[in-house]
Amino acid sequence: MKESRIGVLVEPIREMMYSHNDLMRQFRERTGVHIAAVAGDFVPAEIIAAMGLVPVRIPSFTAASGFYGSEAFESIRGAGWYDCIIVPDGFNEGEFLPDNIPVFQFTVPPGYGQEHSVALHNEIERLLEFLNLPELKTIDISKLQKITGEYDTLRRLVRGIAGLRQSKPDLLSNRDMLTLLDSGTVFPPAMITEKFAGILRAMNEGTGPVTRECPAAMVHAGILSDGSVLDDIEEAGFIVTEDDLCNGRRQYDLSFNTASEYLYYEILDACSYRPLCPGIRPVEERYELLYRLIRNYGIETVIFIRDLCSNSMISDIEYLRIKLMRTGVDPLVVDLDNMGDVLLEYINRR
Repeated sequence: MKESRIGVLVEPIREMMYSHNDLMRQFRERTGVHIAAVAGDFVPAEIIAAMGLVPVRIPSFTAASGFYGSEAFESIRGAGWYDCIIVPDGFNEGEFLPDNIPVFQFTVPPGYGQEHSVALHNEIERLLEFLNLPELKTIDISKLQKITGEYDTLRRLVRGIAGLRQSKPDLLSNRDMLTLLDSGTVFPPAMITEKFAGILRAMNEGTGPVTRECPAAMVHAGILSDGSVLDDIEEAGFIVTEDDLCNGRRQYDLSFNTASEYLYYEILDACSYRPLCPGIRPVEERYELLYRLIRNYGIETVIFIRDLCSNSMISDIEYLRIKLMRTGVDPLVVDLDNMGDVLLEYINRR
């Protein structure tokens, strides 16, 4: 297992993850807000939080084989503090959903821009009506600005940590980095931001050896429950600078002008251009919004971990593989049991 020189700062956050149920139950009792368990990264968190429904991701350690299944939803059933579950429309694991908690199937609109934004607005309205919450026309813009500022602060901290890790990978392992990425979505920002700020300070102050010359890679998989697999990829000779994971860095991409009086509409518009989780958007749209641009960020290789993908994701791999080859990016399709050999062979023939 790769060591993190500042890993000791991540341990309190990992302990919070282990105590997730108790901490979130206390948060709900203290604040009186409603809590939604979200099976993916596809709802505008700031908007529904401003309406009194705080969205938290289902922790990745409850996911098996790259997606949410029976274990994940059994943990929700037993928690006793979730007010609802939000899943994408057509969710493939519907047979595992608990029958004691309201489940809302959220239709993610196709396309991007105005048409997507209008449909997204309508879908949020439908969610609020389903839960008997106030209509969107009652949204308090000042509250939305405050809550968006909290999410923005957390996202900037995560982007700062992830950016520094690229040049100082010895300070923070991918296993620890994934713990940070997960904790920032399974807890409200107020519970986690100060700990992230301390880690960013330590990253800024830390020194280490100059990063060795390695091909920059993006990793494609579903929900990654253990970031050690990314450390294994780096041990083979890569540096993981980006990911296409359901619980990865892209959850933290957005930033907003929180002083804008049009913030609500700006959030909808920005969300319409997100590639979203693999398996939620059509693969053609995801290619245009994400993969077509990756050469601009110095990414030379995309590593597809097939047995950490859902069936819908696996069917996308061949389309993306061909598209990437045509743009000069090397696609490597691996399974966990042959990943080491395939990656080493690739590195040795470069």
